Amino acid sequence: MQRLLSDRSLSAEQIATIVLWADEGAPEGEAADEGAALTPIEGMSRVDLTLTMSEPYTPLLEPDDYRCFLLEWTGGDAVVTGFSATPGNRSIVHHVIAYRVPADEVAGYEAMDAAEDGAGYTCFGGPGGSEGGGAAWLGGWVPGSTGADFPAGTGIAMEEGALIAMQIHYNTGTVGPQADQTAIQMKLDDNVDKQAAIVKVFDPRWLVPGGMTIAAGDADASHAFTYTNSSAQTFSLWSSGLHMHQLGSSASLTLDQAAGQDDCLVEISNWRFGWQGTYFFQEPVEFAPGDSATLTCNWDNSGAGAVDTEWGEGSTDEMCLAMVYTTMAD
Repeated sequence: MQRLLSDRSLSAEQIATIVLWADEGAPEGEAADEGAALTPIEGMSRVDLTLTMSEPYTPLLEPDDYRCFLLEWTGGDAVVTGFSATPGNRSIVHHVIAYRVPADEVAGYEAMDAAEDGAGYTCFGGPGGSEGGGAAWLGGWVPGSTGADFPAGTGIAMEEGALIAMQIHYNTGTVGPQADQTAIQMKLDDNVDKQAAIVKVFDPRWLVPGGMTIAAGDADASHAFTYTNSSAQTFSLWSSGLHMHQLGSSASLTLDQAAGQDDCLVEISNWRFGWQGTYFFQEPVEFAPGDSATLTCNWDNSGAGAVDTEWGEGSTDEMCLAMVYTTMAD
């Protein structure tokens, strides 16, 4: 398996130690044996720019409300080299996705914003905009995310006059409508060696009704999608994240190389919605012409009251996504 930076897994010995400690009533250890405080190994090294919703927003649609908020870009011509988000109200924020909007498309997004009363505008699936427009992922937050620097020497360019369209999925099914005022934080640099992009891997056919059915009563439903690099360009893959909803049981993204070698980029064998995040590789992985990447998701839909479930925007619907941070290879 491709070795990860900040590996969150525990060895069998570590798990056994924790279980024994819990079984014995979680006794406090000797103060004299206490080591130095742990230093977090994730998170950005510095914050150069913070952008916050201009006013609080209380969801209008229940239980799921997808809302986009336009954030004025005040960083000038710069490269984003790290990203994190701070949900204002974690009890209702399901996810946050920041999209960069090029300066020449700003007017269209401002018109969508002005067409609806109150803060922001309704946006399912993405931030809207023209067909084939230039809005692209800048960064995201899901439960379990910590934020991080992008790999050294890489970043995503922003320009003077651009906007950020911040999509927030609110779910009020547990606590009801409450106010939120989310912020995003970024690390900025003047230039980088390689321009990066965040690519979503999924099967577009899953979005069509009946394209990704997870049948009621199925304890091991599975769907998979393989993408083949049919270009003449080799890409460097620097990180990956996986996304499903509440029925997810496991997921993986594997690389099948034309030369015959297989490599597991990331695998989550015991899915928990609150444990999501981005997993960076110790070294970039080359995705060469002819190589294929396979995304596999599994769900357990055998619980009480189960109904047939498909791809959808709501928290009781399902998804299967991989997000990959990539650059052109040398």
